[in-house]
Amino acid sequence: MYGKIFCLLAFFVLLAGCSKKTQPEAASRQADFQTAPQSITTAGSPTDVLVEVDGIKLTRKEADEEVENRIAMIGNQIPPEQLAQNLPRIKQGLMENVIRQFVDRTLILNEAERLKIEVNDADISNAYKKIEATLPEGLTLEEAMAQSPLGKEEIKKEIDLSIKINKFFETALSNKFNITENEINDFMENNKDKITIPETVEARHILIQFSQDDDEKSKVEKKNKINEIREKIVKGADFAEMARQYSDCPSSQNGGNLGKFPRGQMVQAFEEAAFSQKINEVGDVIETPFGYHIIQVLNHEKEGPMPKEQIIEMVRNQQMQKGALELIRDLRSKAKITYADNIFGMPSN
Repeated sequence: MYGKIFCLLAFFVLLAGCSKKTQPEAASRQADFQTAPQSITTAGSPTDVLVEVDGIKLTRKEADEEVENRIAMIGNQIPPEQLAQNLPRIKQGLMENVIRQFVDRTLILNEAERLKIEVNDADISNAYKKIEATLPEGLTLEEAMAQSPLGKEEIKKEIDLSIKINKFFETALSNKFNITENEINDFMENNKDKITIPETVEARHILIQFSQDDDEKSKVEKKNKINEIREKIVKGADFAEMARQYSDCPSSQNGGNLGKFPRGQMVQAFEEAAFSQKINEVGDVIETPFGYHIIQVLNHEKEGPMPKEQIIEMVRNQQMQKGALELIRDLRSKAKITYADNIFGMPSN
């Protein structure tokens, strides 16, 4: 159950749509969390216990379900043929992360229970506001949750769980860090590339999807279809309504709005078009590995300096992350964590 937090976060990111650049490894590995096994076999019974943390067990069935949830979340980011080619490697990486994250979250939530950390209405309200601020314009949190494959009620439970985890770290670490002016200046000097707000655009698009299995006739028909859609928009049809009616991207439910994004997050052809178009212009049809797109840029913000308040927050977050890693190491050292030897081929700790 705890692993669904990843899907929760991934879901709100992926609401932006299906043009994001593929990330085959799915989730980055952190050196501090590498005590879990590095080779995981996929064969076995659904009731096999992959790991047990202070009496709380993760079965193969639960882990497999979590991996499938994550694949569903990232599926729209990766062209179907590329996903199929890399699926075994993606599943392996996701399974490793599911197990690591289960261990760490179980330790954190157990400690949060011990410290009697509770989530109140104000915590939930603030979290909802922060999530809503990340959603494309016009999309409400209720609508976003309704789109989730996890279901609205499960999403709410996972939000509560993520709030509790964040509150635990804030409680455990907030009094340990006093940020000085020297630390801020050192950070600014050593992170000049990170204290600049990147150039961004806000755009919406319409996608007519194709795959490598489509023959030339099928691709021509799809190209003609999107050209007809573009012609309707140029003649006055509402872009958002056309997206809702015709687009193959999940962003169609929000009128094709992908939200705001910087360079480096979209596939190259999409990025080049989006960052070169004029605001409100209905761009020419472009082709990417996902299919044919019509793009309309709604806003374009140039690169600029980051406000000092944001820099202070970055320094604080950096210190909190370091403290969190140290705290998790300490929790691990005190816990009884048992990995299944027959699955991982390594002793438990």
